[in-house]
Amino acid sequence: MTPIPTPGSMTAAELTALRECLGLSRAELARRLGISRSQLHNYERGRDRGTGRPCPIPLTVELACRALAGSLPAKDPDPHDR
Repeated sequence: MTPIPTPGSMTAAELTALRECLGLSRAELARRLGISRSQLHNYERGRDRGTGRPCPIPLTVELACRALAGSLPAKDPDPHDR
C-alpha cells in the first residue's frame, strides 16, 4: 500500500509532475482548481514571477490536486444527502 504524502509538503516539481500525469494543461488544471493560470505557473515555479519571492503551494490546492489524481479515498455518500 502506498502511503499518502503528508499534506502541506507538495513541492513545485511534484505539482508539475502531477499535472502532467493527469494529462492536463496549466489552463485546464487552473480552471478545475478555481485559480488563475498565472498563479498555477507561480506554484509550479516555486516563486512569484512578479516579486521573485517563494510561492508555496497552499494546502487547499495540494489536497484538490491529490483528489483529482485519485490519491485520496472517495468520501462515502451520506445517506442523509438524498
